[in-house]
Amino acid sequence: PYALPVAATRVGDELLVGTQKGWKANFRGGAPAAVWVGGRNRAATVDLVEEPAALADRYAAILAANRDFARFVGLRVGDDGRPLPEDVARAAADGHAVVVIRPR
Repeated sequence: PYALPVAATRVGDELLVGTQKGWKANFRGGAPAAVWVGGRNRAATVDLVEEPAALADRYAAILAANRDFARFVGLRVGDDGRPLPEDVARAAADGHAVVVIRPR
């Protein structure tokens, strides 16, 4: 097992982690994991979002909580608070993705 500290955005029952790092590939297709949340070690299901349309939705959720996230990924944000589609497509092509963690 590996320990990897990440900055996550809580959206409902999910934790969203935007990343370009190679470790994200471990969750392609979904995988179980253990996560430390709220001072507790919890089992979780983890998925990887890479497809631009789905990625745009996850990015919008992260941006609603943390506008600075746009700078880290190089996203411009429209008046509706959503990232511009061409920026999401470029980010996806550059290997950016969102890891979705669902603690149980």
